[in-house]
Amino acid sequence: MDAETTDSARNAASTPGADVPEGTRLWVDGRLITSSTEVSIALQRVHARVKQRGPRVDKNLALDAGGARPNKKAPEAPLAESGDVDPLALLQIAGDLFQQLRVKEAIGIYESIASIPKARADANAGLGWCYLHLRDFDRSIRRFEEALDAQPGFGRALYGAGIALLELGRLEEAASYAQRLAGLPSKEERARGLYVLGLVDRAGGAWEQAAAHLEESLATYPHRRKAQPGWSEIRHRYELALCYRELNDLERALEHLAWAARHERKPGPIAIDLAKLYLELKRYDDAETKFQAVLKHDPRSLPALVGLGRVHLGREDYRGAIQSFSKVLSRTRSDLDALKGMADCYKGLGDLDRAAGYLEQLGQLYKMPRVQMEKRLQSLQKERQMRDAELLRMRNIAALNIMATGIAHELRQPLSLIRLAAQNARLDMKKGITSNVDADLADIDEGIVRLDKVITLLRDAATDEVATDEIVELDAAIDAARLLFDAQLGLRGIQVLVEHTRGVRVLGSRVALQQVLSSLISNARDALAEAQVKKIRISAEQEGDEVRIDVSDTGAGMSEAVREQALDPFFTTKKSGGMGLGLYFCYNLVARMKGTLRIKETSIGRGTTIEIQLRRAEGEDRG
Repeated sequence: MDAETTDSARNAASTPGADVPEGTRLWVDGRLITSSTEVSIALQRVHARVKQRGPRVDKNLALDAGGARPNKKAPEAPLAESGDVDPLALLQIAGDLFQQLRVKEAIGIYESIASIPKARADANAGLGWCYLHLRDFDRSIRRFEEALDAQPGFGRALYGAGIALLELGRLEEAASYAQRLAGLPSKEERARGLYVLGLVDRAGGAWEQAAAHLEESLATYPHRRKAQPGWSEIRHRYELALCYRELNDLERALEHLAWAARHERKPGPIAIDLAKLYLELKRYDDAETKFQAVLKHDPRSLPALVGLGRVHLGREDYRGAIQSFSKVLSRTRSDLDALKGMADCYKGLGDLDRAAGYLEQLGQLYKMPRVQMEKRLQSLQKERQMRDAELLRMRNIAALNIMATGIAHELRQPLSLIRLAAQNARLDMKKGITSNVDADLADIDEGIVRLDKVITLLRDAATDEVATDEIVELDAAIDAARLLFDAQLGLRGIQVLVEHTRGVRVLGSRVALQQVLSSLISNARDALAEAQVKKIRISAEQEGDEVRIDVSDTGAGMSEAVREQALDPFFTTKKSGGMGLGLYFCYNLVARMKGTLRIKETSIGRGTTIEIQLRRAEGEDRG
């Protein structure tokens, strides 16, 4: 969290939702508080008691709403039950502590009153801002949510939650809180909501939208007209400048950045950014003025020293540039900008040997990240191996899931036939009729054979081994894949056409090709759910040493955006919650058979064609 956000957090956290009731007076050691110093002392005493024994207050500290002087010897009492100290007064004190950046003390006070109903929302919001300042974003968000539970629509909590989620990179959630904040009636809350939306857009790279939100926020915010504007307006202008800089609108970027730098409390990051923009525009005098102003307040500012060196370099004042860059390198030998600047200086002076020396140092420094990158690459390779192993395991699960529905239908059908034939045979035997028994036994035998085929296919599909040079009869693989879906396809009125596949043989794996075809038939079946014409066409074309197998449907088709991601793992458009692994595993299984799979044709409402290319097996029927 940068300095601007910290300042915003301090301002937001220190503003309680309700003021201390009029007439309430804080007494310390029998004396009425009259200065901020005494408030700070009182706070320390309260905090000491909270740390020692929970939410209790020193007996010499009390609030008086009616003017009567409290008894110095009053017994200690739990804060939640005692009327001695109003929790709203403690909210004010905790807010003052936070303003002084005494964050841990503020947390102690807020914690002591967070469970009191009338202080719950403000105390939890204050805690949220405290943890946000400490960059404990998860705890911060939890506190803001508790504040919103106590007081829905609490602007300070919505603002804080949006900022915390933005810091975590959870942009959609941050935008949601910002939109709620922007919808509140207060102009200030609306402006803050628009501001967070602008930051979200900027983080997502939507620079034009970010600028629009920030402009609207700036116009909406009820800035107090003072000689020295508040950080809120300065921050808005600075963020706008960064957006326009990204949009290459340098004139508007310069306007906002110059305004923000002019009102910066002391020359710092904004002034440096402005000087860099001047440098880019080759306004060397303006750039030098800004860099010098920063160095006046902070003589050890490395960005300002490097910038000043660049100003001298732009003017071809190589000696002046060397002086600035040398100051940087005297403090750190690893500043890449300073080393590059020194190399440019000596190159300009014609001293190529010294220029080469600095470039060599620069090269050595670039090798350091390369070593770190190689270590990271090795780590990523290990992670990839683990991921591939997991995906391999999931491939089998996915294959089984794809076949599960078909298997259920295919098992039920022969089982029903076997049961019916057995019942008929039993009845005929009781009646002494033996002429139909042979036919019933034949039906039972046919059902058993069909069951055995389904079970064999299921067993084969569960194996991890994929052959690469097995000769596979294409018709047999298609028949095995259709075996699981014939009943379903018939019930849904889907016609399956198989063309030009007789006698075609390919090299690969019988089991893997069956899995691929089963998955493609399953996808085609789902795509035909709402189609008027319901057809699946499987065809083959032989060309040289290759066989191209097309699986087409007349279903819903894909948009171009979906087509680009369809082969990615875990991408799915199925509303029923598909795993998004079907096509991905098909692609990998075909690759393991030394073939290719691609989406050949697809368009919305006109269906999809998937093409599989495999090696042609020698000796097959070429007719």
